[in-house]
Amino acid sequence: MMITYKVAHHIPGRIRIEVPLIKRLSSVEVEDIPQVIRDFSFVTFPPAIIDIQTNPMTGSLTLRYKPSEIDIMKFIDSMISDMASNEEVMRFIANFLQ
Repeated sequence: MMITYKVAHHIPGRIRIEVPLIKRLSSVEVEDIPQVIRDFSFVTFPPAIIDIQTNPMTGSLTLRYKPSEIDIMKFIDSMISDMASNEEVMRFIANFLQ
């Protein structure tokens, strides 16, 4: 299974990506979503990431970051890869998409 995303808006220091899976998850009761997904504990956030916000209604994820300290596209690719390699996350997603 592949987790897809696309950059919706990007200026140095702030990027918004659209992740269709986030929008689909908005139909799931919050308590039914594993804690590892709710709190992004599958990701190690470097100090250069200032803030992260999800918007389930639009299926977007907005990150504020220090542009001089991180290659944000490499970090996003890594974050998506971490999600895809986490067994608990992928098991939930596979069950959810059935």
